[in-house]
Amino acid sequence: CELDPAQPFFAPDYTPLWRSTDGGRSYSFLADPLKLSEQGAGLRDLLNRIGQDHPGGYDTDVAVAPAQRPGRPPIVYVISAFEASSTLAVSGDGGNTWQVARLAGAVPVQDRPWLATDGACDLYVQYHPLTGSQNVAAVPRVERYDGCRTLDAAVAGQLVAPPLTSTLVEPAANDLTLGNQVMAKLAATGGRVFLAYQLCDTFPATLECNDPADHQSVHVAISADRGASFDDAALPDANLHGTLDDGTWPLALGADGNALAVAATDTRHIALWTSRDAGRTWVLRTRALDATLGWDLASVPTVAVRGATIAVAWYGSPPSDSRESWYLVVARSDDGGRSFVVQRLDPTLATTAHGASLGDLLYDDFGALVTRTGDIAVAYNQSCLEQPASDPECPGPPSGATTHSLVVRSALLPRPADVGAPRDSSRLERGRPGQRRGQRRGQRRGQRRGQRRGQRRGQRRRPVGRKRPTTPRR
Repeated sequence: CELDPAQPFFAPDYTPLWRSTDGGRSYSFLADPLKLSEQGAGLRDLLNRIGQDHPGGYDTDVAVAPAQRPGRPPIVYVISAFEASSTLAVSGDGGNTWQVARLAGAVPVQDRPWLATDGACDLYVQYHPLTGSQNVAAVPRVERYDGCRTLDAAVAGQLVAPPLTSTLVEPAANDLTLGNQVMAKLAATGGRVFLAYQLCDTFPATLECNDPADHQSVHVAISADRGASFDDAALPDANLHGTLDDGTWPLALGADGNALAVAATDTRHIALWTSRDAGRTWVLRTRALDATLGWDLASVPTVAVRGATIAVAWYGSPPSDSRESWYLVVARSDDGGRSFVVQRLDPTLATTAHGASLGDLLYDDFGALVTRTGDIAVAYNQSCLEQPASDPECPGPPSGATTHSLVVRSALLPRPADVGAPRDSSRLERGRPGQRRGQRRGQRRGQRRGQRRGQRRGQRRRPVGRKRPTTPRR
């Protein structure tokens, strides 16, 4: 939440949180965890001043444990960055009350803290250790926390949460040898952790890494031991040449069991890779995902996967002779990424100069989800910078303010009538070898039974040449 820095005691430390209990059809305000935890928030509100007790308010993420603890609801987490550090808010009662813990990671100077959860207690925090360059960060680090113990310790008054593991997903030397890089939000499922990142392979490279001689590559770091170590999978080359220094993250990853998808934009089009074997092999889609639109500007993708359903959303702008108008675009596949249906959603979310990408004008912290019933739920931002402050749907900034003005929007795209509810891809993938083994076992058993039957029949047959006794006719 960006607040007006002209106000006294400016500190953008608020993390508003909304919740949906009907699969994304409606949302209600739940809490502002960091504001609730501030000792002086009420007094500052009365004085119309802004301050902070806990760092936060910049890059923010939310995650819910996919499994609940016995007799208790799943744990809810909110993380937020502020001036190169991060604060974690934890709720064990569905968001009614919150506890705050400072993260005692290996590197205190952090940017882009993203969350992932697995099981009832595994919490993963990923971030970029800052290097000091604008919009450029170093090798991503992943830390695993025991969320259940963190919550109990925070309730008991311990304000510092130590990680169980803290691991760089690449060699530390890549900071110097592989130039700029960006990362996607990580995903965790079944004890495995996946993190996509994009490198500038040219050395030395400019901050943008978009010169004709520059080369970019996309990778996925894969951990099979709950984030303790990572193996690298290089994805097929997509010939990306978009800028890596415009303030928006051009990369996204989604995972469900063995099914993975990675999307990247070069500010013009959307490239998509898919894997059905937990990242061992990858397929690059031959055509850009937005090719059917005929548009030439795309920014900030997000990806969600459930079974064979893949949802990719991004901001796109149709051809224009004047200012660019940006819309939310959503692509849906129900066959594992072989075919997609693409649609544009109204209203206009932002405008830029002709031919200009979105850049920092619209924040990229948004996401998509494929629900259990197969619907696609998306939460995203709309810029109100050019709207009047009196607009009830999208209020613009007050006169003289120097900040952006944004509203959070949501969209729900129902599952097509001819598509069944998504199935668990991990069960499908794990079941296929078993099915084949069962078929082979059945064949062998059938062969053995046939052999035994033949043997018994042979034993019962009379010797060749012996005449069958006849019964005299009466």
